[in-house]
Amino acid sequence: MLVLPGTFSLRSAFKLPEEPPTLFAFHPAPDWVYFMFPEAKIPYGPLIKTTARAYRVDPHLVAAVVAAESCFDPAAISSKGAVGLMQVVPQSMEEWELLLDPAYNLRTGVAHLNRLLEFFDGDLLKSLAAYNCGLGRLQRTGVIPAKGETPIFLRHVLEYYARFWSGAPGPSLAPDAPQEY
Repeated sequence: MLVLPGTFSLRSAFKLPEEPPTLFAFHPAPDWVYFMFPEAKIPYGPLIKTTARAYRVDPHLVAAVVAAESCFDPAAISSKGAVGLMQVVPQSMEEWELLLDPAYNLRTGVAHLNRLLEFFDGDLLKSLAAYNCGLGRLQRTGVIPAKGETPIFLRHVLEYYARFWSGAPGPSLAPDAPQEY
């Protein structure tokens, strides 16, 4: 390779791609994924594993969403009215009370996450962004929001996802956090 002065620079040689790489989730999750899930180390681990398996979603991903959304607090309520472990927005007052039940909240949240993973053909970033900011907003703009809550949410979920797959401890939890359901 002939390099003439002024024709090559390290900056141009190491340019980042214009778009981030597409990350795909195991969807539908193969059976071996459930055997790798460290349910004993994660609050609500058995319930997360059972619910994730029913919808064929990676339990590591579900636990990562729960950690990022509520830090495993089943009574968490956001400023926007989202409730429970997976921070689901209730459709009625009756559902608000139901969403405080960890099993119901996980079923509702995992079913929604499953639909998003199917809609985006397993594209993890788009599915998670739609979970956080809404499918309608993502469809209208066509891009994952670069500012605000969504990029922070994505970073947290991906960090927890990697931690749960590596077997490292999850978020710091209150000493009275339930270890099993």
